[in-house]
Parts: sequence; structure tokens; C-alpha cells
Amino acid sequence: MAVDAAPALAPGGEATWDAPPPAPTGEGADAAPRGAPPDEAAGAAPPAGEVDIDLDSLAERINWVGWLTGAERYEWLVLSKGAHKHFKQASTSKRWLVQNLVVDRKVIRPDQLCPELAQYLPAIAEAAPTVAASPEAPK
Repeated sequence: MAVDAAPALAPGGEATWDAPPPAPTGEGADAAPRGAPPDEAAGAAPPAGEVDIDLDSLAERINWVGWLTGAERYEWLVLSKGAHKHFKQASTSKRWLVQNLVVDRKVIRPDQLCPELAQYLPAIAEAAPTVAASPEAPK
């Protein structure tokens, strides 16, 4: 036997949400969880696991030096949005971003790069121009 839960009625016939309705029993007990009244549900925080994020706001506040050195951590979506906003590069990869910031823009020295991102930086020998050995060079 299922019991329909209804809010208590005030003397004027209006529903009040001061006290929670009685818990349903029987077959309907597991149907739907009880929640906040309709007026309060609209302003409530998002359910656990869901976060209301403003990517533009986060992208503007990226600490590029902190990210490159490993002091700051960001989700790739935020970094990609920040690269698009700051460098006008629509499609980026971590490799492009690290090389752009370290090799091209010289935001930090290559030896300051955190080990996690160092794999995206070309080896110094590959990046340095090579000079052909001359036959008259001292041995």
C-alpha cells in the first residue's frame, strides 16, 4: 500500500515546506527522492559531481609559468581555451603549447620545465643549429 506524500496545508490552504512530508512506504518508497521545494530548487547548488564552470573566466586566469614549472595544474580543456584566447591558436596540442611558450616565447628556460611537460620539448641537440666540421678544424 503506497502513501502519497503531500506538503502540510496552512490555515489559508497554502502548502508549507517547513516540515518534510512523511516518508513513503511500500512499493512507492524507492520511486523518487524527496527534494527541496520548487521555489528553492532553482537556486540550489548543482548535484555532486556536476560543476558549473565558466571556462572563459578560468582561461583568463591561467598562470602559464606555474603550469610549465608544475606548480599549477589545469584541465586540458581550460588550457586549450586559454591558448585560443591568448595566442589566437584554434587547435592546439600540448606539444605545440609547450614549444610555443618555451622555445618561441621564452616564458621560462627549458631547464625549468617540469618533467611531465619536458617530453614535449625537442631535445636541445635537435633544436640547436649544427655546424659542419671543417677539414682544418683542430682535433
